[in-house]
Amino acid sequence: MLIWNRGLLFVARKLEAYMKSGFNAATYVLTIVLLFGIIVVSFAAMSQGLYKIDANTFTVTTHPTFSLFLYHSLRSFLNTTDSKSCQSGGKSAT
Repeated sequence: MLIWNRGLLFVARKLEAYMKSGFNAATYVLTIVLLFGIIVVSFAAMSQGLYKIDANTFTVTTHPTFSLFLYHSLRSFLNTTDSKSCQSGGKSAT
């Protein structure tokens, strides 16, 4: 029981030192950036899948690549307009 108590005390001190350092803020920012990137890539993959299912839902001038879907996904996520590739209306499920 004493060894368990000392182990928990050691972990608690290490966590306290971690919280006092600025490293937790850096990991927070890096986590946010990583999650933002995952969201953009996920929506790009979904858009590419939708394009493969029905190409008429998109208005494009050339054959789109995954990088174009990444660009479109990033621009859509940032709520900016895009004239190169835009998703046109689409059909409702009902």
